[in-house]
Amino acid sequence: MENYLSPSGGLDFIDFSFCPPIYRRRISFFLTQIIELLQAGKDFSLYLYIFLASMAAPYLPGCLSIILLQTWINRAHCAFVKYLARHMLDRTEKCRYATLKERVESVMARNSYLVIGDYISFVHDLASFLLNSVLRMIVIGFLLLTRLLCGYSLSIFYVYLS
Repeated sequence: MENYLSPSGGLDFIDFSFCPPIYRRRISFFLTQIIELLQAGKDFSLYLYIFLASMAAPYLPGCLSIILLQTWINRAHCAFVKYLARHMLDRTEKCRYATLKERVESVMARNSYLVIGDYISFVHDLASFLLNSVLRMIVIGFLLLTRLLCGYSLSIFYVYLS
């Protein structure tokens, strides 16, 4: 069987290219090696681990993005609560009013987390969308001729203006 893993023919464990045709060939190679070794009664654990790692690798950037987004939301909420607590400290005259105290507790406990989370998620999703759009335009620019790219850009610009 031909080795599709790398141009040099060796195992490059670090270089899991996400180019779809190469990625599919690598996955097929690992799966074929697992089946051949299993049928021969040999140890196939190395290829199994590589196969599982290569299947999980495309999802890691998305998972990392979600984790970082949630960390950002939690830190922003913590900073807001600390700011609110710092400004309410030693202001006993404001804490005497039951309605004001309930509002502050409500803002700190429930409402602020949802509002901050929604706002930061919107900013994150907008930045992700814009970055994705710009990168796609760059790829289209490399693939298309210059005149086609100019016409395509002008048509998109005209659509957004009208």
